[in-house]
Amino acid sequence: MSSVKATYADILLPLAIRQTYTYLLPVPFSNTAKPGMRVVVQLGPRKLYTGIIYSIHQQQPTHPVKPVLEVLDNEPGVTQQQLSFWDWLSGYYMCSIGEVMNAALPAGLKLASESHIIASSTPPEWDTLSDHEFLLMEALEHQDELSVQDAAKILDLQNPLRIIHKLIDHGMVSLEENIKDTQRAKTFILVSLAQDFTESQLNNHFESLKRAPKQSAVLLAYFKLKGAYRAGLVPQDELLKSASATKSTLNGLVEKGIFNIQESLSPPEGNNNTIQLNLSPAQKKAQIEIKSGFAANKPVLLHGITGSGKTEIYISLLKEALTKHKRALYLVPEIALTTQLIDRLRLHFGEQVIIYHSRISQGERLSAYKRLLSEEKPLLLLGARSALLLPLPDLGLVVIDEEHDPSFKQQDPAPRYHARDSAVVLANFANCPILLGSATPSAESYHNAQSERFLLCTLNERYGGVHLPEMEVVDIRRETLWKTMKGHYSPKLIEEIQQTIAAGKKAILFQNRRGYSPIIQCETCGHTQECPNCDITLTYHKYANKLTCHYCGHTEKTLSACPKCGSTALNEKGFGTEKLEEELQTLLPDVTVARLDFDSTRRKNAFSKIIGQFGAGDIDVLIGTQMVTKGLDFDDVTLVGILSADSMLHYPDFRAQERAFQLMEQVAGRAGRRAERGRVTIQTYRPDHRVIEAVVKHDYEKMIAQQLQEREVFRYPPFVRLIQLELRHRDKNTLDAAAHHFASALVNQLGERVLGPEYPPISRMKNVYRKRILLKLERELSAPKVKAFIWQVHDALILQKPFKGVRVVFDVDPY
Repeated sequence: MSSVKATYADILLPLAIRQTYTYLLPVPFSNTAKPGMRVVVQLGPRKLYTGIIYSIHQQQPTHPVKPVLEVLDNEPGVTQQQLSFWDWLSGYYMCSIGEVMNAALPAGLKLASESHIIASSTPPEWDTLSDHEFLLMEALEHQDELSVQDAAKILDLQNPLRIIHKLIDHGMVSLEENIKDTQRAKTFILVSLAQDFTESQLNNHFESLKRAPKQSAVLLAYFKLKGAYRAGLVPQDELLKSASATKSTLNGLVEKGIFNIQESLSPPEGNNNTIQLNLSPAQKKAQIEIKSGFAANKPVLLHGITGSGKTEIYISLLKEALTKHKRALYLVPEIALTTQLIDRLRLHFGEQVIIYHSRISQGERLSAYKRLLSEEKPLLLLGARSALLLPLPDLGLVVIDEEHDPSFKQQDPAPRYHARDSAVVLANFANCPILLGSATPSAESYHNAQSERFLLCTLNERYGGVHLPEMEVVDIRRETLWKTMKGHYSPKLIEEIQQTIAAGKKAILFQNRRGYSPIIQCETCGHTQECPNCDITLTYHKYANKLTCHYCGHTEKTLSACPKCGSTALNEKGFGTEKLEEELQTLLPDVTVARLDFDSTRRKNAFSKIIGQFGAGDIDVLIGTQMVTKGLDFDDVTLVGILSADSMLHYPDFRAQERAFQLMEQVAGRAGRRAERGRVTIQTYRPDHRVIEAVVKHDYEKMIAQQLQEREVFRYPPFVRLIQLELRHRDKNTLDAAAHHFASALVNQLGERVLGPEYPPISRMKNVYRKRILLKLERELSAPKVKAFIWQVHDALILQKPFKGVRVVFDVDPY
């Protein structure tokens, strides 16, 4: 009689490890466990992790294996499509699949063990203990156990493990691991009638509640709200607020059998009628062209000028997808874009809209994940790039709005993926259409359309026949020579702002730098205050009265005198949004000015609040960074000012001119989006620059043709592939040696395709030195073979004793 073979599972762990780990599936789990389920496993001598089953097999490993300790799910929490997509992401972007898993799963699904200190039964020998050991044992006299974090606080030490291990060696304490699960999905508490009461029964209930006026008020409030919600499911919070009642009052009605209370992951469904779309002839023509691209199984690039009504086309196509009982994914590059868009989409799709981005709470993220996994009805997922990694069964359409935006590229930590490019692959996995839209498409997408890999659809007229804004360039070089500048404002721009406000309209001003001033310099000795952790000057934030590093977060008090020579002659160089706000408020004291940048929107609802005030007319002029360049749609914004076009044009990046055009054209598109034509004033020292001239003429085609021609000559994307290797180490000499060794090994095989190593503009960040190697690879080369060779060189490098602490960060398509 043949013996039954043991069952094994390959487990993904949320760690930067380029492999799965094999565990034994005990008999109780072997028949029910499936790929995608969460399990608890032990890694190393103590640590417990929640992993994901990647595959199940009966191939016995050659080494001893540990058993799976627990299976946490009854059904897979990760779909097979997700696992396949994660696998592709890790291979293409040269990271571990565990890092992809860590980015994809909300915190509530990732459980790791926490070490707890337990006192042994042997009484401590108090006289032999050091001060730190005494404090810890004294705390354990009053508590059954302490976490390592608790010990750190008690001892006032960053790392208390040395003290803990001494006590373990003396047999006084032990460490135990407990799995912690502190996150709960956000749920909605809904109230409904306990049964379909007849009119006479309801009258009897109201009669019986005459001596309970608070309960009677709740019942009356319910009937006032009931009509707005399907199936009479009214949100508990809204009901109690409407009746000015407490939960105990509501519970009294539940006990009397009048109400039922239920908990749901989904918000209550409203009875609001969805509004109808009224597409213009140009929009209808574009929609037909888009569908022809879908029919040909091609990604479609919609090049629609600002204000042309691309969003209405997206909504129309999304409606069709959801009508077919499919899911849809709508990606936007930044959280800022979701604020106005959420309200707009909910008018059409109600509670089918699910929101997912980094500003929502962990409970809201977990709720969104579980809804996508468990609900069978068609859903629309609106989110930033991380939404791409969520479960999306029955995917029927992917829409990438503002596809050109650099925010779609993840920088740190891994996976350093580009959401637009990855979405094209996901759509291919799901066999569903994908639409990319922009007023200023990226060079890569436009080249794909020219090469007929994408279908290009053009929408070159604004909705309602509105004209593109009138452009005017102000030569601030001349204004500076004539000494007519008022701070950083030209007389022309000040005049335009005054005329706009006098006409009852609003203005948006764009400066792509936050803070008050990027440099504070001593006029006596030339000293500038730099970050002690990074090779960068500290930015002055006047409202917070501090100097801040925008890379590591280091802050210092504002200087009153030069720390080198003691001089008080300190001069501010450059300007940011804070300075512009202060200057404009001084120049035009009767104008209400507000700022929209990272500093002013740190709190969860700050962005929505500022945008709401601007829309309501409480703010006349909105000054902001890139946040104001995209997605904002207001009827009465008729003026846009671009304060410093030059700072965008001369950035050391091969995409600088393309991105400068995109930013200026996008922010210009915020003006005059309805009946009245808008105006745009661009302040620059180079009015004759070709990018400025292209922006003035709204000539995207000329700009992109020049860019593509230059990139082909100088071998930049989209004509070659780029892979950037960044080596990092705290010791500069060790880093130099490792970078030289790594580059030499690459040159042996790849020759002149290897550039560097070189220090980046900011060579030290957070006290870690960085050096970069850039690979320019022909598209005909086999990318998987090149990446395998790079990994081979990497693994050989880190095995060498001098270089074990060197970290290598891979960035595929680093742009």
